[in-house]
Amino acid sequence: MKLLPDLWFPRRGAGVGVLTLLCCWTVGSLAVVSAADPLDWTYWRGPNGDGISQETGLVDDWDPKGGEGSNVAWKRDDLGGRSTPIVMNGRLYTLVRAEPETRREGEKVVCVDVKTGETLWENRFNVWLSDVPDTRVG
Repeated sequence: MKLLPDLWFPRRGAGVGVLTLLCCWTVGSLAVVSAADPLDWTYWRGPNGDGISQETGLVDDWDPKGGEGSNVAWKRDDLGGRSTPIVMNGRLYTLVRAEPETRREGEKVVCVDVKTGETLWENRFNVWLSDVPDTRVG
């Protein structure tokens, strides 16, 4: 099978120029990627998947009641679920049940402002007409 190299690289020198340009663009793109925010927790068990934060001076005890004088910034019982919440760029993302124990039960992805606990957006989806196992819901 001939891939018509003349269409991709009409002249041998042009192919080297395109390849060089592609390599320079890739290296340049990697150079502008900023370092990860140390407050981000983007994976299950943290940035390295080991349950360890490299940050120091972190709170290691929370008041479960919250409220005035507590070190809990906000609390929402509706965000509990089976999903591992992740934090990225000042937003918390998690997967929770939607309308549990009703005929309209499903799941939804919720995005919350980490400072206020306010829902920024949510995306509800049906799991009954999908390949999601029934044991996952309910």
